[in-house]
Amino acid sequence: IGDDEISNLGNGVCDLNYGGKQLNPSCNYDGGDCSGCDVTWPSFLGNGICNFGSYDTKECKFDNGDCLSFNYPDCIVLTPSKVADGRCDGRPYNSEECGYDAGDCLEFNANYPYCDVPEPWRVGNGICDEVPYNDYNCGYDGGDCIERNDNMQAKYPNCSVVPPNLGYSLVGYLGDNLCHGQFNNEDCGHDDNK
Repeated sequence: IGDDEISNLGNGVCDLNYGGKQLNPSCNYDGGDCSGCDVTWPSFLGNGICNFGSYDTKECKFDNGDCLSFNYPDCIVLTPSKVADGRCDGRPYNSEECGYDAGDCLEFNANYPYCDVPEPWRVGNGICDEVPYNDYNCGYDGGDCIERNDNMQAKYPNCSVVPPNLGYSLVGYLGDNLCHGQFNNEDCGHDDNK
């Protein structure tokens, strides 16, 4: 296999875009990323024909997208190979028509049923992402922003971040590089000077 293929071994994504050359024991099935996708002719993956059987599995990304229309006929997406790639992608992938990204989003949807973000995989990835991720409905980015939000509240202890009609904190919006009217006051440091 080539250098670009080697650099993708073990990157957390089952890469089936190289004709399946890395799906063998010597490459540890794409560095372990494709364990479970054990097919007789790896070059058949993504060849434009749904080969069914062992090719038509989540582990093999539904024949690298070739069988997607059979499993999810109403799933219309720009990049079919993103369905069942092991990472929860946003709408339209995370929809009933696409089987909630062929199951990739089931845990995310159970944990954050009202969190509608473009890239759900970013929630809880160890990096504090700003709003809409740093929001109550998304668990303040799956907990990634708790320390940041606590620091903001400590910095502006008199800033009211819980609107009475809402019932939960909007602290994630404070100092998010956008000026919000409810924080544009002295107690909130004029939205942390944004």
